[in-house]
Amino acid sequence: AEKKKGWADADVRAVVRLLLRTAFRATLIQVAVTGVDYVHYGKVLSPTVNIFLYNAAGGGDELYGTEPASYYAKNLLLNLNVVAVLGVLSLPALAAMQVFR
Repeated sequence: AEKKKGWADADVRAVVRLLLRTAFRATLIQVAVTGVDYVHYGKVLSPTVNIFLYNAAGGGDELYGTEPASYYAKNLLLNLNVVAVLGVLSLPALAAMQVFR
């Protein structure tokens, strides 16, 4: 029996193609950035790898320290002011939508 291909198969193929194109373009950009850094600094550097190592590998807090949770709340209000307040006020409505689905 021949298996029919439907929309779901086409959607999966489209997503895979999109992910592959995105990965290819990201790789090209990363190679270009690394090349420019090599020309200017004289050694192979990767900002992407450095950011990952700083955030994921730990030890970054030793460099700049840590902040209490109140710092992040104040920073959120300072940068997003009204939008942050509206976002917090919308949380009960979001919870109600999830409960009464």
